[in-house]
Amino acid sequence: MVDGRERYLLQCSNEAMTVSLRKSGKQASLDKVASLTWELFERSVDNTDGKWSADDAAREARRRLEEFKSGTWTFSGSNKEDILYPVDEPYHKPLVVEREVGLKQLEHHLSAFFSDGEGPKRLALRITMGAGKTHRTIEHLKQSLTSSFNRRVEIYVPYHSLAAEYEQKLLAEGSRVNARVVHVFPRTGGSRGDLPVMCGRADHVRALEEAELPVFKHACRSDTDGESCVQRCPLYDHCGYIQQFADPPIDELNGNVVRIFAHNYLSLPRNPIQRDPDTVIIDEAFVTGLAKAVRVRRAHLSQLIRTVSFPRLGKLIGEALEEGRPVLDVLRDEGVAEVDLRAVEKDIRETLTHVPFGANAVSISNDEIPRRRAVTALRLLREELGLSDRKRAERVTYDPVKDDVVLCVGSEVEVPDDANLLVLDATADEQLLEKAVGPVEFHRIDIRQRAWVTQVYDRTGSNTFWNNNLDEVGNLIRVVNAWAEIGEKPLVVGHKALCDYLREHDGLHAEVIVAHFMSLRGSNAAKECTVAFIAGRNQPPSATVDEMARALFWADDEPLFHDEATQRVQTDRRAKKGGFLPVQLRGFLNAENGPREQHGVMVHAFSDARIEAIHAQMREAETVQAVARLRLVHAEAMKRVFLLSNLPVEIPVHRLCKFDELMPDPLELALLKKGNVPLTPLGLRKMRPDLHPSSEAAKKALQRSVLGREDQLRMLPSLMRSGCVVVRFKARNNNRLKEHKHLFLLHGGEAKQEIPGLSERVGRVPFSEWVEFLRRGDPALPDTGWGEVLDPSMEWLPMMS
Repeated sequence: MVDGRERYLLQCSNEAMTVSLRKSGKQASLDKVASLTWELFERSVDNTDGKWSADDAAREARRRLEEFKSGTWTFSGSNKEDILYPVDEPYHKPLVVEREVGLKQLEHHLSAFFSDGEGPKRLALRITMGAGKTHRTIEHLKQSLTSSFNRRVEIYVPYHSLAAEYEQKLLAEGSRVNARVVHVFPRTGGSRGDLPVMCGRADHVRALEEAELPVFKHACRSDTDGESCVQRCPLYDHCGYIQQFADPPIDELNGNVVRIFAHNYLSLPRNPIQRDPDTVIIDEAFVTGLAKAVRVRRAHLSQLIRTVSFPRLGKLIGEALEEGRPVLDVLRDEGVAEVDLRAVEKDIRETLTHVPFGANAVSISNDEIPRRRAVTALRLLREELGLSDRKRAERVTYDPVKDDVVLCVGSEVEVPDDANLLVLDATADEQLLEKAVGPVEFHRIDIRQRAWVTQVYDRTGSNTFWNNNLDEVGNLIRVVNAWAEIGEKPLVVGHKALCDYLREHDGLHAEVIVAHFMSLRGSNAAKECTVAFIAGRNQPPSATVDEMARALFWADDEPLFHDEATQRVQTDRRAKKGGFLPVQLRGFLNAENGPREQHGVMVHAFSDARIEAIHAQMREAETVQAVARLRLVHAEAMKRVFLLSNLPVEIPVHRLCKFDELMPDPLELALLKKGNVPLTPLGLRKMRPDLHPSSEAAKKALQRSVLGREDQLRMLPSLMRSGCVVVRFKARNNNRLKEHKHLFLLHGGEAKQEIPGLSERVGRVPFSEWVEFLRRGDPALPDTGWGEVLDPSMEWLPMMS
């Protein structure tokens, strides 16, 4: 390590400080921290130029000790990943622009893409969610088709529900697109059976799909080597599925057609009647959907893959995988060449079940699927054997837990070379995108979002944490209910098991919207929500991410580096030893009016940047997607976001806190429920004796509560357009006159008195009613109230904006 040595020295001093405190019981000496810092630094860096010395390590050690003594950093936590560390910069560094600037950039790029000119154009726009990229794309598409003839446009979106929204917008009354619009449905009603059934022989098609047989040539139309059609389904000419791919005549909307597909069509072969498009638009992330892992029993490969020349070929492959030997080298050592694998592949293909065209029943043998898997395994091995510098097969791996061979299969996006391509993805990764579709003109537009973000730093937010801590789930329900009860509309996002539990919980407020990760892309269902709780983060298994990378990057000149954590192991002991990815220190992205110090935490990450890019698409990107459901770019008022995970993401953070500090204390809950609360111990006894009847209890409650600090008051859950008002007054107790304070939440509406700067937000403020409330007390609580209230005044505490 030559570059970034100063940054690495800082990280070494963090590690040295943490280790020293753990060993010495919360005390650390300068000499020990400096010595360990230099030892860690020298172990990993190239310092042959002599620019760094033990004196530099001592300097950093001294800074860490000063930070520890001042309380700036604790360098301690229950786990290494829960400790807050100093860092020199944030991990994510977006170049944020104001909304008007970002929207102008969007218009510029879309105008250039849809304008007449030399092609083909290949454009990818990574722009903040909720900016209106889909709406503006549709408008530009409509305009471009006004004077076009015989244009074929294909649009791909994550779900059929979003395809329906696209269709509705394209056909909107008064601005209908000059094209036939076709929402392309699958033949059989979809996997959940909630779509129209387009095929008259749906049961037969389902049987073909289960047998992994090509549907078009077995059920729709049979062609032979480019000759004329020899057989057709009797329903072919009137089939709803087939008719989706018929182009309109020139006298119908100039012969233009726009077809809208779900993303899964991107990884399917184009059927023979699907003519090439002139323009392809892909909305939202799709790259991870191009890779999949299929399995075959190792014993099946041993049985199926054999020839006269190599009778033990399948067993040889299986044993090499099981023992961790480089399978490609093993094959070469045995004299096995590509031509031999191709011959075995051909032999197995000839044994596959032949289903006659038009057959009413699909009957396959029990080993049909394993045979097809064996063909796939041979193809993958044959292709990789052709890479002379490779020893191990990237796409053929072994799972010792199930004794399966795992085949990592990637699909190509079939966009014609002469077609225009537009990709719209708020979390796009340029490297992954170009691996999928080839070179693109890539532009990133990060627009400021109207959100106040609070993030915890002492919880990773793992699925296990939520699944094993029902008390914490109960606290989460209590918090979101409190927001809902004061008129806010909360959104909760988490892993599916947690969300299923919340949906079924009788105590969850009816106004709370619950959605799980991986179900949110492109959705506007939560745009009216005013606060979001992101409960954890989407964390795919390491092996799953690694398999996707194998499917996509197997042929790269530089082989992938696979961390030990991606290897499936057979025993619990070995699983614990190699079950975690390496950690990397990553800094949070501070908001402009957020924390002054630059904080960071240890994050598990893949060593290979290509694999980590896929990881980020499934982990960090899902958090960003979840937050974006609030549609923050065009929000009229600031909305609140709580990230209940310490994963740094590209969202500016205004407040970092411990998990326990996030949940409202009893006084906060009282404020949320009643809309007001006293801010002095005597006030609690006078106005809320149900909470803290004794003087000592009231005093301690205020000391522990955030209500005693004005900076925290500004972040309390209330209507963000308003804020809260502190009413100051004097009152007697035991003949002693003292000043007291009482906090009231503003909810807008009618009132009697103005506060400068506030009336334009909430109208007039009910000051006189508040004073009367203080005099008489709460009607729902007997024996409350101050009686005489003198010199009342009020101070508006606007919410952060």
